Amino acid sequence: MKPREEWKVEQGVFDKTTLSALYKLYAKHFDRLRFVIATGKEADVYLAEKGEGKVAIKLYRMVARAYKDIYKYINGDPRFDHVRNRPRDVIFAWAKKEYKNLERASKVGVRVPKPIAVEKNALVMEFIGENDIPAPTANKLPPKNPIAWRREVYKWVRNLWNKANLVHGDLNKFNLINYNEKPVLIDISQAVLKEHPLSMKLLERDVRIISNWFNKLGVDDKSLIKWYERVKNES
Repeated sequence: MKPREEWKVEQGVFDKTTLSALYKLYAKHFDRLRFVIATGKEADVYLAEKGEGKVAIKLYRMVARAYKDIYKYINGDPRFDHVRNRPRDVIFAWAKKEYKNLERASKVGVRVPKPIAVEKNALVMEFIGENDIPAPTANKLPPKNPIAWRREVYKWVRNLWNKANLVHGDLNKFNLINYNEKPVLIDISQAVLKEHPLSMKLLERDVRIISNWFNKLGVDDKSLIKWYERVKNES
């Protein structure tokens, strides 16, 4: 049986664009598509197998309602000046943007899923979990040592800004994975460069939300807020 036919049977019927992307990624990057391990407004993440190992495949939905919310994060990003404001083009750029952002974050010491490949609306990346079970988000499993997490996450925010020229833009307990009591940052497609017109607004939101979360966990540390104030005053 051909791979496309297997995917139709096991996972439901994908649209033609997604099937085409999976077909191009098949064999080199995965052998078998398993089941959904996470769902979101814009994409679903599937567990897949590659030999004895496992990968995660994020499939961005090819629907008009998704692209309207995400175009504002692409428009103004110099890396995607060529992208036309059309659903297909925007969603393909969205997948590529997450791939590039994961690469950029990883290079400055931020623990993110390793990006492996991207094709149209499909992104192959490292699977974070044990056996077939994905690691939980910090919302479901808060850290036992929030002070250690605070040090690490605050460093990531500063490194993204100072070294990667990047702002996550949606930093919260839902986008942090608790993997064996170590944080992993996920869902970075909306991250923007400093040059983006929304960068300072998104940075302020990241700092405020993540500082409030750690405060609720009993870590009363205003150092990131003070750092943001210095950044704002220097801008």
